[in-house]
Amino acid sequence: MNLFAPYQIMAELNKENENLLQNANLKTPIKRIHVICGWWWGLWIASRISGYGGRLSENPELLTTGMIMDMVNSVLTIGAGVLAVYVIKNYHEMEVELKNLEDVSQVNPDHPELLDSM
Repeated sequence: MNLFAPYQIMAELNKENENLLQNANLKTPIKRIHVICGWWWGLWIASRISGYGGRLSENPELLTTGMIMDMVNSVLTIGAGVLAVYVIKNYHEMEVELKNLEDVSQVNPDHPELLDSM
């Protein structure tokens, strides 16, 4: 679950918000974030995997390889962090636009559970 659930949850949240905004005939263009979500999660998984390579530095014969893996891990983690901020910022912007709609209950009456928090 921890390998795919966070991406799946974020993708579903973004998709539902985009659908609600499109159903409201929102004039503002909606940013498609699905590709960025994929890159964010891919970098995160890659950083976790490369983090295990850093343990090679404990072996004196593989010290250089372990240090390179540590550097790769750091770059991947920073990249994943930057993309996570972008994904969250984009999601927040969609939530603000949904909150600003006058009658959000008419946006998607098939899914009232999506509107409980508003």
